[in-house]
Amino acid sequence: MDQPVDIINATIDALILHQVELPAFSTLDNIAEQIHTRTQTALFRRVARRLSDEERQRLDRLLTREFTNRLTAYNNIKRHARRPSRKHLNLLIEHLTLLDGLGDFSRRHPSAGARRPARAADSAAPRRRADSVR
Repeated sequence: MDQPVDIINATIDALILHQVELPAFSTLDNIAEQIHTRTQTALFRRVARRLSDEERQRLDRLLTREFTNRLTAYNNIKRHARRPSRKHLNLLIEHLTLLDGLGDFSRRHPSAGARRPARAADSAAPRRRADSVR
């Protein structure tokens, strides 16, 4: 459950299952936001504790802007793809080269545990499309 809407849906399902009267949507929305905030904060702290000093410094450097540059390195990383064209494909390749130069992120931290399996919701969209065609 990554998004507040997923939390709301799961809460509604549990309340219906237990035959509990549903509260106002705003109440569910507030509860979901609190849960989402707490979960994201806990995840952030967990990741931050596992970072080495060098990794923390590398992340900090992403947010500092050189005097001669208009944007930070972070702004360059999060740049959105443009419409498909030959010129933009070349820009995308340059961007991927820049990202590859940031370091090897293929290794997982030993305490990270196993990768979590894909959620059912991840494969729901293709099924919905297939159902709508029938």
